[in-house]
Amino acid sequence: MATQLIPTPIPSDLHQAAKDIADGVSSGAITGLGLVVLTRGRRFFVDAFGTMARDPHAARGYVAALDDHLREMGRRHDPGPTL
Repeated sequence: MATQLIPTPIPSDLHQAAKDIADGVSSGAITGLGLVVLTRGRRFFVDAFGTMARDPHAARGYVAALDDHLREMGRRHDPGPTL
């Protein structure tokens, strides 16, 4: 019996976020971008562009804010002990 892969649908929030980011860059409202991109197979890559790349010290502060945000999301998802 042949194996059939079932396509994973693109989450609507991801699709909308990509559109919003593209629109913000095109309009000039977004001047810098730092990314963590997760691909199929749980591989990932990171990169920084624009003002995030030109001012890496400030960008690290923004990344810390993202870390805080993700921690809070994790607490809402799993209220058990965290570090």
